[in-house]
Amino acid sequence: MLYGEKDKDFIPYGHLNQKFLPNNTFQYISGVKHQIPTKNHKEVNQQIKEFI
Repeated sequence: MLYGEKDKDFIPYGHLNQKFLPNNTFQYISGVKHQIPTKNHKEVNQQIKEFI
């Protein structure tokens, strides 16, 4: 799961997801809030490439 490091409203939900989905990974995308694919596409694309 990808979350913007500045997205304080959604990060708690990410931690909750980790509790119920123990095999997921939790990654922060630096320097952004909620619109991570448009605000930091390079890091998002890199995370996706590493995942697949």
